[in-house]
Amino acid sequence: MHYPDLSKLALSMLLGLGLSTSALAAKEITVAPGVPPSHEAFAPYAKFATLLPEVTKGDYKTRELGMEVVNLSNALEALKSYMIDVAQVLSLYTPAEFPNTVFISELAALGSDGHVMGAATTEYMLECAECMAEFKRLGLVYTGSLATQPYYILSTKPVRTKADLEGLRLRSGGSPFSRWATELGAVPVQMSTTEQYEAISNGLLDGTLNPPAALIGARLGEVVKYVTPMPIGTFQAAMGFVLRRDVWQGMTPEQRAAFVKAATIASAEYAPSNAALGERGIEEGKARGLEVVVPAEDLIEANRTFAQSDMATVAEIGRSRYRVKEPEAKIQRYQELVAKWTELLAGKGNDSDQIGEIIYDELWSGRDLSKFGN
Repeated sequence: MHYPDLSKLALSMLLGLGLSTSALAAKEITVAPGVPPSHEAFAPYAKFATLLPEVTKGDYKTRELGMEVVNLSNALEALKSYMIDVAQVLSLYTPAEFPNTVFISELAALGSDGHVMGAATTEYMLECAECMAEFKRLGLVYTGSLATQPYYILSTKPVRTKADLEGLRLRSGGSPFSRWATELGAVPVQMSTTEQYEAISNGLLDGTLNPPAALIGARLGEVVKYVTPMPIGTFQAAMGFVLRRDVWQGMTPEQRAAFVKAATIASAEYAPSNAALGERGIEEGKARGLEVVVPAEDLIEANRTFAQSDMATVAEIGRSRYRVKEPEAKIQRYQELVAKWTELLAGKGNDSDQIGEIIYDELWSGRDLSKFGN
């Protein structure tokens, strides 16, 4: 009796369903955004899950772990322990591991546009040999940075003048924002983005420094009553798709290029997602009684003065805390890159695909990825 070749039969059936052999052989990469789907930082991971199989021509696909397993606070440890392959890592959460990398994140006061700051930070990092050495030491590969839209004051009490900040307990989310709060008379409290809702709702905090997107993404619209829309800097310490080095080494140069392209375009999704969610949060908040406070001139002037004076402070922090060599020169280079990307991205709006392509072409397309990250 003749029996059909079952393996061939199964393959023909799957191909008949439209599945390619490359799709059948796709390697699964375990990823961890570290935030819930409602959070604006989740949008790049949603896009990455679609893009990666497409640009790698079916070689790779993703499997996502939720924040009940991996969150922003333990993402680095999850990578180092081989629990996951790719994660969003915030260098300000673990500065001891990334002294040179985190240094540039201290310059939050320079930021007014998330796209610009993400691109400028990525270029700075790729030029920074000390930064790349930190990733190599940890067994990781850097594939780009992203940045928030400007932080505002989200509070349970109105903040119109500098005097209104006096003694106010505000979640800072990192040392540059702690310095801002201290300088302007508030009391900074360090905690992760996932902890602030409960702290505000319990009265342990009077508010937070966050982009308005947090009104929805972190549900802060339920607990804050006022927004003071005065830009106080951007958070550019986020690295959206940090990859384990052993996974990277298992890729061909073409697969590496495809991975980086997917990560770059997906990362460009963050700033428009952040902006759109912020606009929605304010509009929905107004319907529930949220008040948008117009800052007084003395508060605006205090904010401007801090931004100017903080450059010298960051240089000293780089020298004494992080042991960064020639911090003033590094700050100057970063300022040049911010100016460069402000010009390059002028008029591009929030077209994340176009912006991602520009960043990829400028920073990655000519790079020898057969050597990078090894």
